[in-house]
Amino acid sequence: MVNWFYKIIICLLLIGCNRNDNCRPAKFLVGQMVSNERNFVLIDSLYGINTVRLDSQVYDAFIRMADSAKKSGIDLFILSGYRSFYSQKTIWERKWEKNSSSMTDKENTMHILEYSSMPGISRHHWGTDIDLNSLNSEYFKLGKGALEYQWLRKNAKHFGFFQPYTSKEKGRKGFETEEWHWSYYPLSEGYLDCYLKNENIESLIQDFHGAQFYSKLNIKENYVRGIEDAY
Repeated sequence: MVNWFYKIIICLLLIGCNRNDNCRPAKFLVGQMVSNERNFVLIDSLYGINTVRLDSQVYDAFIRMADSAKKSGIDLFILSGYRSFYSQKTIWERKWEKNSSSMTDKENTMHILEYSSMPGISRHHWGTDIDLNSLNSEYFKLGKGALEYQWLRKNAKHFGFFQPYTSKEKGRKGFETEEWHWSYYPLSEGYLDCYLKNENIESLIQDFHGAQFYSKLNIKENYVRGIEDAY
């Protein structure tokens, strides 16, 4: 059950609920605005790969979370943060070419969508979402990785973060489970609301292989909306 009271408290404490009355333009939501039009910062190598950019508010919250985790013997390291439409397109096209000779276009699209976003639908476009420690689910099942994941599941919410892509056993649609992917709720919830209501999004989802399946597969409903409730 969604705990609305806890959501309100998180937003008040961490500041920055970005509801649909203060929506960003469609180009922001699909990652097509240049970085100097965003309040993004480069992260320090102490906290991750130092070419990664994040929204400054998200980065501040992550530092607080990482420093707290460190006191419990847990190391959190950012592997990926903001990705533009064009960087996501590079990832998508590389995977597309790998499978294009053995799959139909629809099969290829569905296969890539298990773990990778189409350009224009990634939460990484917002600078609110981070990938931590490993991009392999097996890493988080045993030993050090399991301890890291247990800590995040218990404590990340206190810093405003949640795991959007949890198990699909209860009917969640879209991407497969990603233990490494964490989202900063006080901003990303508002951006998601804006994205789902923006009627100009589809016109920007173009110029890459499989773009036609954005509408054919109802990607906005089945993948963009396909996340776990935050709290």
